[in-house]
Amino acid sequence: MHFVDKIDFNIVYNTLIWNIIGYNSPLNFHNLRSVPFLEEFRDFFLSSFGLQLKRSFDSNKLNVTIILRCDYMTHPERKELFNGLVHRKIQNEEDMVASVQKVFTTARVDTVFLERLTMAEQLGVMTQTDVHLGMHGAGMTHVLFLPKHAVTVEFFPSYWGFLRNFKTIANWRGMKYFG
Repeated sequence: MHFVDKIDFNIVYNTLIWNIIGYNSPLNFHNLRSVPFLEEFRDFFLSSFGLQLKRSFDSNKLNVTIILRCDYMTHPERKELFNGLVHRKIQNEEDMVASVQKVFTTARVDTVFLERLTMAEQLGVMTQTDVHLGMHGAGMTHVLFLPKHAVTVEFFPSYWGFLRNFKTIANWRGMKYFG
């Protein structure tokens, strides 16, 4: 018996979000000028975690968040290439954090390892972030949950070309993005 055979088809959902997964999603084609209900989805998702939806811009109280990555086995099948470990990492993390602190002298500068946080904790950090920096990867998806005034800076390894996934989301939201 399959899982589908056990479903009670008399279920009513108050809210349903349907997504086409992976590379077949129309969102991956990056040619959409806008996505309907994107801000409403953001607000719905954040409110489901009981999070504040709006953060006003205050140049005297900037929060800078730098996403760092732990070493862990990401792709065992790539053991030959990178020992299977995360390979998109900022190699000079300490230097980069020090440089950011020199530029943003009055800002609160935090580093986060998203893989160590629950989703609620990750969203809590991002809704309070004004400047968002990180290496290309899933953590950059949080551009969707940043305040509208936030700026995103995405880094790429020297061996990798520019990808526009997160730039596109920032554009849809009318946000500043640098890659």
